[in-house]
Amino acid sequence: MSSRRGSSPSSRSSSDVPSKGRRSRSRSSSRDSGEIEEQPVSPRSPRIPKRSEFTLAIDTVPPPPRIVSVTAKERIKISEAARARFEELAAGLFLPSADRANLIKELPFVNSTLALVPSVDDQLRAALFEKGVMVTLKLADVWRIHETLLVGLNLREMVEKIGSDGKGSPFDASVLGYLEVMGRLNGATISELVKAEREAVLK
Repeated sequence: MSSRRGSSPSSRSSSDVPSKGRRSRSRSSSRDSGEIEEQPVSPRSPRIPKRSEFTLAIDTVPPPPRIVSVTAKERIKISEAARARFEELAAGLFLPSADRANLIKELPFVNSTLALVPSVDDQLRAALFEKGVMVTLKLADVWRIHETLLVGLNLREMVEKIGSDGKGSPFDASVLGYLEVMGRLNGATISELVKAEREAVLK
């Protein structure tokens, strides 16, 4: 019998067994030789533009986009009388609860179920009152409501400045009356918010 048949696996040549060291040497040698290894495409690679984007190209350069600064808020000039009215309401108008309730009671509403605040059944209201259920707002939420009411007062003055014909012509007396009611309700609510804001800050 030949001795080759009885040879053990350990007698195989070391060249038949791959070695990690040889792999690392082969990689380093490929880098030293200047060969370029393929790298996987990164997901952040630039998007390849579509051909249609080039066919729709135009010859003229459009004007640059407008750079809007946060501090560069547009201001609308209003008359002295309108400014005095706006500042009186924006500072917070004191309106007794009874007067406010009567004003809202006489105010007509549009024919929509969403025109009024959702009502709560008497039984459920009693249960909520007994449990002491409360709705709490963050100060940022109160400021957001305050801001919205001020926006309403700004819109009221700009609508009157535009006028009925877009050139400053006065509105009918009924239109001005409804605008006045809206302003007084907003001013009264602002007064309540200012009070709540002060109490929250001074605590």
